[in-house]
Amino acid sequence: MDGLHALTAAGWHETIDEVEYYMEPLTLKDWGTIEKHLLAGRRDPIEVARENLEGLSPEEQRMLLEAALDRAIGAHGVAADELIAYTATPQGMAMMFWLSIRKRHPEIGEDRAAELLGSLGKDELARLRADIEGRGGIPEDPSKK
Repeated sequence: MDGLHALTAAGWHETIDEVEYYMEPLTLKDWGTIEKHLLAGRRDPIEVARENLEGLSPEEQRMLLEAALDRAIGAHGVAADELIAYTATPQGMAMMFWLSIRKRHPEIGEDRAAELLGSLGKDELARLRADIEGRGGIPEDPSKK
């Protein structure tokens, strides 16, 4: 049954600073929470373009505004690569950790979750990120070795 825990999204525990914390893999709702956070942090592309029009030729202004309009049309979602890039940052990892831990430890807020991560080393963080994303326990396909 190697890897069954990952396929069934089974919870696990992590020991951080000699305290056991119970965790759950991220759900689609959690990923939606991360996407919503990213969207909330975005500025309106058209407003940003307006702020940068000064000193440009009319042709450059038109190109900038067209590009901003294109971005504004697609600004209602987050691309997968943008989402993954964010979760690789300290802030993104802290948010993933908090979303994973809050299911069993609702008393832990985002700030405390970030503090707990601060005591982990680089390798521990990488393993924890894989576990939270639900891919840490999936065995490698032997045909790809």
